[in-house]
Amino acid sequence: MAYEKGFFSKYGLDVTIKNIDVDKPNEEELTKGNAEFITSFLSTAMMLSDQYDLVNIGQTSRKSALVFVAKAKSGIKSINQLKGKKIGIWAAGFQEIPRAFTARYDLNVKFVPIRSTINLFIEGGVDLMTVMWYNEYNSIINAGIDEEDMSAFFFSDYGMDVPEDGIYTTRKFYKENKTVCENFLKAVMEGWNYARENRKEALDNVIQRMKEARIPANYSHQSWMLDKVLKVIFPEGMSNNGKLKKSEFDFTYKILKDSGYVKKTLTYEEFIGQ
Repeated sequence: MAYEKGFFSKYGLDVTIKNIDVDKPNEEELTKGNAEFITSFLSTAMMLSDQYDLVNIGQTSRKSALVFVAKAKSGIKSINQLKGKKIGIWAAGFQEIPRAFTARYDLNVKFVPIRSTINLFIEGGVDLMTVMWYNEYNSIINAGIDEEDMSAFFFSDYGMDVPEDGIYTTRKFYKENKTVCENFLKAVMEGWNYARENRKEALDNVIQRMKEARIPANYSHQSWMLDKVLKVIFPEGMSNNGKLKKSEFDFTYKILKDSGYVKKTLTYEEFIGQ
């Protein structure tokens, strides 16, 4: 809504929103000069920060939306029962936190890469599925498996409440355009706050954009997504000014460091461009 309501223009920014191939890392768009800003998971950006010289200019997500889901009829009811199971996971990325989760609990699972659908899980090809609460979780419900027929393991309930989506740019761009970066974040957060207060308008806009991009559009699913995404961006009892907190950085960095996903020392100050 930051674009539609003119919040970018308000701050003197001429913004084009681009959709890219889900099989390619967003970070490549920065190095190729195809974008000045990208969104990425905090954990992914930390792993790639050295390779792409990334700076976090904003943190929209404040909570994890990751979930392991099993069918209740499988008998899987506790974390220990995940041991040795097959778990579907995205082939395109975002694997580090699910893998760190299973390593922490010594589960010795077999991850099965998938592209983006829930079909393998529905057909019984895997025991569990890695899903986002705001997306595939509802797709499973829409496929005929009600919530009471699921065994759901929310990462946030198991000491893995890692914030996810943030906004990133290159260190070079940040140093040369600090005011632009600050204004970009202000516009983004104003957009999210507007969407929170004007949900129908936000949904109508999303559906229209999906149709223009020839992406299958389902109002009910998009409504679910908006509701859950807003709970991740604006958790109950927590304010969100769009800035990454040091406590969030430290928590995520320790998980990645302990799991071997981050080799080099990375400081909070370096990560946010100070």
